[in-house]
Amino acid sequence: MKILLCASSNKRFIENGGYVELALKKLGHCVQVFDFRDYLLPFGIRKRLPALHGWDTHRINRLLYEQAKSFKPDILFVVQGQTILPQTIIEMKKNLGLIAVNWFVDYPKELDHGLKVAKAYDHFFVNGTDALEKYLENGITHVKWLPLACEPDIHKPLVLDEKDRLRFNDDIVFIGSLYPERISLFGNLADLPLGIWTWDERHQKIGTSSALRRSIRGGPLPPCDWVKLYNSAKIALNSVGHFGEYGEKIGGDKIQMTNARTFEILACGTFQLVDRKKDILALFSDREDLVCYKDGDELRDLAKYYLTHPEERRKISESGHKKVLEKHTYVHRMKEIFSYLKI
Repeated sequence: MKILLCASSNKRFIENGGYVELALKKLGHCVQVFDFRDYLLPFGIRKRLPALHGWDTHRINRLLYEQAKSFKPDILFVVQGQTILPQTIIEMKKNLGLIAVNWFVDYPKELDHGLKVAKAYDHFFVNGTDALEKYLENGITHVKWLPLACEPDIHKPLVLDEKDRLRFNDDIVFIGSLYPERISLFGNLADLPLGIWTWDERHQKIGTSSALRRSIRGGPLPPCDWVKLYNSAKIALNSVGHFGEYGEKIGGDKIQMTNARTFEILACGTFQLVDRKKDILALFSDREDLVCYKDGDELRDLAKYYLTHPEERRKISESGHKKVLEKHTYVHRMKEIFSYLKI
């Protein structure tokens, strides 16, 4: 099947669209890729001059249409696609006879945009049941839940060399953004062997007198180093959390979805501590595949317990690793999508 994959391209590391591309090719499909963020003008110019931003956005949409007209795909598969206008999708469906699919995974940050474009697509997938409820509340009935996944060729157990063992040598690790609730949460572990790798500047909000500051190791890390970091640790922390300011508009305590780390940590064969979320418990078993905490106090108690119980850690991590490979890879997700498309 011919598939035009419209996704963002990052020169530093692979993103969701890259994992989708790998999975589609593993399944034998013919795939062409279009970068929906391939702006001609720098961000600073587009931010100051909205007219030029609009011109560049329409240029991207025109190029997508032209590539589809030349390639003649059976399916247009969009991953997010914030620059792609609904009218472009409608015209491509009408004039080129393709099926338009979107896997819109950036909830809650891009909820408003998703609600604006969803109706233009034949099939619209979201990565959480909480997101699903929001779309249904807004009259979008062709939306379906499709969680994120892992890519076993990238997220996998490794044996680290001496250099990496010296670089990544914390028993407990976390990699991700430091939303305020995460700063508060991880403060409960400040006296434990914790290493935090973050790609934003929020860690600067941690006071210089805070013990948690000693846990900041650096960042950002490319996926190849994320995998090494997870493989180096006894415990990998995961916090879906409230998404800081992005979650405030929808009520952050209502966020019940998984995130990419949920699957990637398990695929590395690493023991995972993750906050208790409905979607996680729908896919994995607490105390069997991973271990869930409800608040900072329980997180601390669990971290201390499992640091000193290696055999229990091993059994849980092995079970989680087996399950994620059996049910939650990007190939599994693509098969789910095609089952909905019925082609």
